[in-house]
Amino acid sequence: MADPDPDMLRRIAAAARDLPSSPVLTANRQAAGKLLADYLQRTGFPLDEFNRLKAAHRAERRCLLAAAEANDTGTAAMLEAESAAARALWRNASGLLAPQTTVITLDAPFEVSLPVHARPIDFSKHIEPLNSFARVGLDTHSGTDAPVVFFFFSWQNPGPIAVINALTLLRFTGICQVEADSGIFSGHHNVLSVRAALALFRDTGWGTDANGNPLDGTMIPVFMGNTSQQVSFLDVQGGNLFDPPEIQRDTLAGRPIGLEADQIVVPSGASVLFQVQVQFFYSIEDGGDDDEVLIAFDDDTRLRRITCPFLKIELLQ
Repeated sequence: MADPDPDMLRRIAAAARDLPSSPVLTANRQAAGKLLADYLQRTGFPLDEFNRLKAAHRAERRCLLAAAEANDTGTAAMLEAESAAARALWRNASGLLAPQTTVITLDAPFEVSLPVHARPIDFSKHIEPLNSFARVGLDTHSGTDAPVVFFFFSWQNPGPIAVINALTLLRFTGICQVEADSGIFSGHHNVLSVRAALALFRDTGWGTDANGNPLDGTMIPVFMGNTSQQVSFLDVQGGNLFDPPEIQRDTLAGRPIGLEADQIVVPSGASVLFQVQVQFFYSIEDGGDDDEVLIAFDDDTRLRRITCPFLKIELLQ
């Protein structure tokens, strides 16, 4: 049997890789890929050697990423030292200022949690004034999930009806990485998204709405401010037979994300529950050994964490 034409295979792969995907198409593609791999083996194409070269290429790319990561660790340590110095200066300055009645600083959440989620994920928390953080880690080769980390703050209005602004800050130090394996015709399609969000809920003391329904426990609509921001987004498409697995990495060295909800009316005596959320979403199309989603905010030696140091409330009236 004649040897396969490499140019013909490239043309087939180029035409196939931009097609939309679905579970049915994925299964069909895998079956077609197996048939073609068997054909290549029978024609004498050195498929094992070709796969070895692709694996060596992948390993070298990972070595380069690891070298860059070592430099990032030094940057993160410097930023953490600067943050600690800034917290000390903030405490000293606060002691010198006259009492401020229009700004309230909640310097620690009363809870940090990761509710039930579909797949295993490493999580731990640390609560300390101006230095509360969550450690989050995931390294998986398959599946889809949408875990959310919550920083909970609460405030009760002690005076008459008030209009408030709520402001908070998240700081991300860690790594997001997605790898997508190559395929015979087209590679796998893997995605990782990280978003930050601020949500407000009526806790107690809100009474009822115009129809007599209790308002306690309902979400407060926010029409002004910036309550949601993208932190990181990696959308990776693997190549064809002639490509190594595709890897994308986002290194976050103390990346700050600010959130704000403006002009919220709070009745006298009512309390507000503030949820500062870190929303993850990932999806791995096929789940081979060279498919990976990595979330690494969970290494104290490298200061990898998600920090939420405070929530500020501005009393406008």
